[in-house]
Amino acid sequence: MKVSENFCEIVGFVLESEKYFLIWCSPDEGDDYFENYSSRVVAFRDKKSADDYLRSKNRKADKCTTVFDFDALDFSDCSDFLDKWNIIDDLAKSVSRDFIGNGDDFTPLYSKFVRGSNLPALNTSGKIYTPAFDAEELEQIESVKRDMLNVLKSMLSNAVFAFHYDFALIKDFLSEYGVKVEVEENVLSAFLADDICIRFYNAEDPIDVRCAFCSDWDWHCHGDFYFFDENGVGIQLGYLDFLEELVAGNILICLEYRNGKLCEIRPAHIKYFDKSDFEYLENGEELRIRRLKFKKRRTEKTETE
Repeated sequence: MKVSENFCEIVGFVLESEKYFLIWCSPDEGDDYFENYSSRVVAFRDKKSADDYLRSKNRKADKCTTVFDFDALDFSDCSDFLDKWNIIDDLAKSVSRDFIGNGDDFTPLYSKFVRGSNLPALNTSGKIYTPAFDAEELEQIESVKRDMLNVLKSMLSNAVFAFHYDFALIKDFLSEYGVKVEVEENVLSAFLADDICIRFYNAEDPIDVRCAFCSDWDWHCHGDFYFFDENGVGIQLGYLDFLEELVAGNILICLEYRNGKLCEIRPAHIKYFDKSDFEYLENGEELRIRRLKFKKRRTEKTETE
């Protein structure tokens, strides 16, 4: 099949019961590859996020999404095992990583799986070929399986988990609570109070997509929000869940002052707040905690300190 220069497909991977989505690209010229940034594959937690990412770059994926289940790595199905071998090959080459299955010593074994797949274009005899593997080949198969998993785990543990904020969804949600929202190019600003504004940035490079209270200050967040108490008990929130907790009054706004000057704003969760933060305050430092509550479909909001 002839593909266009921008042809791509969203590919799913299941590993240790978790599902991940990557973008596989097949250019007119050159090798197939996975979308990557600085030798790190670009990954997504759900297919919609991958679709949104492509749409933001004026690209479109094939409607069919292939999902490879690496929790079921069974070589008795030659076609399935060969597909997984090939996709790991593409994944490794995308970031210039070694994969044992690419070695010359494994070429005869790979060819055996090709035959065992009984592709109509290759098997014209009408007879089903079922390969038998000797002891040495079985050892090679185990080596390939181990390295498949090693490559996949390595790629996902070092992946850039990319997404783009849905500005329209954020604006619609916050507007119901009377929060003023402004969108300018790739930045959405939500004015929570006269002196508190939270900003969401949709950058071209996925690693730069972030949420922050001010671009010049330290605190910022890429992806999900994590909050922990002093015992390590915590909660993980997606950005929409974070906003729901915010309007409900469960997100505390921490304003840190040094010698009377505001130097950082960061969020904390009312149920997962590390009280040891107070222990590290030095002379001239001050931490002010503010709690904002918003009422749905009304412009008024109440604030307590």
